[in-house]
Amino acid sequence: MKKLFLLLLFACTLVGLPHTLSAQTETRPYWETSPEFASEDKDLVLNVLDSLALIKLPHRIYEELELLAVEKDLLSLKTSASGQWSLRLLPLPNGTPLLALIRTVNTPIGDSALQFYTPSWEEIKDSNAVFSAPQASDFIPASMSATDRARLEQLLYPLYLVYKWAPQGRLEVSVSTPTLLSDATREADRKLIEAIPHKKYQWKGGHFVLLNQ
Repeated sequence: MKKLFLLLLFACTLVGLPHTLSAQTETRPYWETSPEFASEDKDLVLNVLDSLALIKLPHRIYEELELLAVEKDLLSLKTSASGQWSLRLLPLPNGTPLLALIRTVNTPIGDSALQFYTPSWEEIKDSNAVFSAPQASDFIPASMSATDRARLEQLLYPLYLVYKWAPQGRLEVSVSTPTLLSDATREADRKLIEAIPHKKYQWKGGHFVLLNQ
């Protein structure tokens, strides 16, 4: 009932607004067909997209549902107290978009999953040709001594990765370190953890290319 009231409230707010205020995001039809969310939640988000000129992001929509970011090819939502959902449309050489979805859980430790879908939301299970996820060894600086390297390998097990969309078709991947830092009692361990680099990728020619080794 509360959701119905919110829908009516949004509808009243939108009366008289010109069509040009509607959010110009190409993610809209894919949000409408997303199999993850209830139709009521979809409608609430769509109504907010239609009133972006009147609101400031981030914008709380309903309970824990919050609109975080909207761009031409990006839609990011907070879906729960600790969860985020971020869809980016990646152009393919044939002109169709590849749906790239980051799901992140922030507690008790940050952990993301990156999955790829066709425009009809069919999961691309064998996506290694599109993106090869970094391994723990990829986050260990080559300049480290053998002793420090062995210790950091221990600290990075198990490996929790956080994915984040960056401007201009870039993807940033980092190791979830807050828990590691809070548990590190030795100053030497803290220095090793703080030396862990972020990985940056650029979308190019239908796949992600690593920008920094």
